[in-house]
This record gives sequence, structure tokens and C-alpha cells, in this order.
Amino acid sequence: MKKNFFKILSYKEVLSFGKAQRNRKVNDNHINDFYNVIKSGKSRIELENGTYLVLGIIPVVVNPRTGYIMDGQNRVAAFKKAYEKGDIDSNARILVGFWEVEPGAAENTLIIDLNTKTKNWSMDDYINSYAQDIPCYARLVEFCQTHSLCHVATNKGERNKPRYAAAIITGKGCQTALKAGTFNFTDEQFKAADTIHKELVEIRKKLNMPLTGDEIEYMATEWHVQRNFISIADIKSLTYIPTDVREKKVYNRKDWAFVFSRLKDVVAKKSLGKTA
Repeated sequence: MKKNFFKILSYKEVLSFGKAQRNRKVNDNHINDFYNVIKSGKSRIELENGTYLVLGIIPVVVNPRTGYIMDGQNRVAAFKKAYEKGDIDSNARILVGFWEVEPGAAENTLIIDLNTKTKNWSMDDYINSYAQDIPCYARLVEFCQTHSLCHVATNKGERNKPRYAAAIITGKGCQTALKAGTFNFTDEQFKAADTIHKELVEIRKKLNMPLTGDEIEYMATEWHVQRNFISIADIKSLTYIPTDVREKKVYNRKDWAFVFSRLKDVVAKKSLGKTA
């Protein structure tokens, strides 16, 4: 068998393809988009003997050694859907490129590379993929699941925010590293992160702020700096919170620097026996 080759396959022939663990979840919206293209016939290309391609000449990519789809799982799902709903018949075909890759790390890297060149992966896609064999990512996912500030509410329920967890653990914005697969932290940082999370919760309660928010990443990175100059005990003991920071709408790290600056002012005045 050739190492790399193309085939034009029918519905029955693609049924055996599996989904690589490192690939992201199928997306119903993307499936429906491809299904509508197939149904409309806009990408149809006539072949010989009455057969025809339903999605043009952009191939699905499969590893012949594993049978896993490395790129194009939504297109395959749409192809199956169109056939099962009777929109296409047994003459319908889809173009498949077979790209032989060593199973394991090489296949995983190629899956991410192929997908990021053809579509935008979300942060969750990257994290879930890397978490399968990179310990720091697996621990990051666990931290997200067990710490409330790392969740946001959506129409479909709560969603983990790995960027927030990464900032709480490391004190830095980590988006680039998270996507590149280079994110890491020390055991000491991970152990301290639970305490830092609790401190952030206490601060938000003291300021009468919601316990979730879009600016958690900025709050966490700034608190890593500010906790060297003001203690959580001092903040919790305050009986007066300046009106310009109580329930303040914060959007970025600069806003949080202002909030902590005002809290330090009040703590300093309190220690001198003055009223704020």
C-alpha cells in the first residue's frame, strides 16, 4: 500500500472511519452548514459511471494506520446525514486523502496542525486535546472544574475558562502558551493556587461583586502582584470600602490596579487610626 494516496469513497466505505481522541468534538452547526451545501448541490462534481462528489475536491484526511479522521469529521458527518435522510444516493462520493502517520504524538500534532490551518479551534479545543497527554493541561482542566471563578454562565450552562485558571495558578496571561502546548507551572504554584482562588473570592465578596466575571484573568494577574503589599486579612477586616470601588465595573488589569490601590489607602489610614 502506498504511504499517501487519495480515494473517492461511498457512504458505506466511510462508516469504518473513527474519530481521533485528539480531534475536537463534532460541531452540529458546522455539520448542518456542510449538510446544506450537499443538499443544495452547489459543490457537486460529476464523475464517471453516474457517481459524483458531494463536497468538491477538498479532501477529508484519514490516517490509514489507525482509520482515524484527522481533518474533516464534520464533513463526513454531514455526508452520512445527507445519505441517511435520502438527499443523496449510493452514487454519492466524498474525496478522502490517506496520510500515513505514526500513531501517538506524531498523529496528535498533525491533527492540531491540520485543524488550525482549516478552521479556528476554540481554547477549549486546544485544552481538551493537550490534556490527554500533557500533565499540566490535565491538572488545569481539573482545577477549572473544581474552582468557581473558572466558570462562566452560557446559554448552554456553565463553561470552563482555562485562561482564568491559568492566571490564578501562574499570575500571568497564558493564552499563547495554552494554544501552543507549552503552558506549564510548578507544583508550588499549583498548591498555592487554591489559596489564591479563595482570596479572590473573598475580595469579590468584600467589594459586593458577582463571583464570576469576564475580568477574572486580569484580577488574578494583578492580585499576584498586590498580595505582596496587602494581605487578605487586612481586606477582610475593613469596615469601610471606598464608594469609587464598591461594586465597581472593572474591565482590565488597570482597573484592578486602581481597586487595590484604593484598598491599600484605606488599610494604611486604618493602621494610623484615621478615618478613610
